[in-house]
Amino acid sequence: MRTNQTGTRTAVAFACAAALTWAWPAMAAPVIILNASFESQILAEDAFTNNVLTDWSDTTACTPNCFGAYNPGVGNASFPSGVVPNGNNTAYMVSPGGVPLTQTLGATLQANTIYTLRVAVGNPLDRPNVGSFGFQLGLVGSAQNVIDFTDLLSNVTDGGFVEYSASTFVSSGNPDIGSTMVLRLIGTNNAGPGTPYVAFDNVRLDAEAVTAAAPEPVTLAMVGVALLGLGETRRKRARSVAA
Repeated sequence: MRTNQTGTRTAVAFACAAALTWAWPAMAAPVIILNASFESQILAEDAFTNNVLTDWSDTTACTPNCFGAYNPGVGNASFPSGVVPNGNNTAYMVSPGGVPLTQTLGATLQANTIYTLRVAVGNPLDRPNVGSFGFQLGLVGSAQNVIDFTDLLSNVTDGGFVEYSASTFVSSGNPDIGSTMVLRLIGTNNAGPGTPYVAFDNVRLDAEAVTAAAPEPVTLAMVGVALLGLGETRRKRARSVAA
């Protein structure tokens, strides 16, 4: 009597392939951003700060009122709903010459990692929606921008906010692995106070590690069961021949 070993061999091959190609799941974790929603200043409704924004800096010599924290109230001329994406405050910036608001992070660029930067962008209703905005994940001491995103301010809802995001994968071959990361929020209005401005809120950065392939214990157990099945089939076949 002949027995068919094809199904058992196929199971073994499938289990072995699964063991070799399975990869550990990626681990996503937020990168710490200080004052990410610009709530460090406690402000009354419709109040704002003048070139003061905790944990963020702007190297421009523009004064006054070129950037700061802003708490729009209900019925506000810029954001009539009085609602911002997170908390009470948003950041405003005129940014003559496109000089960015920046924050140097306490984290370095890691290999084999997917970085995703998310920013809510606001377009004030009481100012012409001209110019553009952008955000970057850069590196201290390097010209490389890991993430570099720009769009027209006219694409943002008048008097409201739109969520934007951009992602990139950093391989092990990136020359700046280990460099300190820096965030930049950018507007391109080339004028001073009283001109169009950009609002930013709820800045988030996630790092998702992508690990190398590794055998899975459960899959290896399946391989062992399949091999035992193949051995039992061979024993049955041997007894049939002897009979």
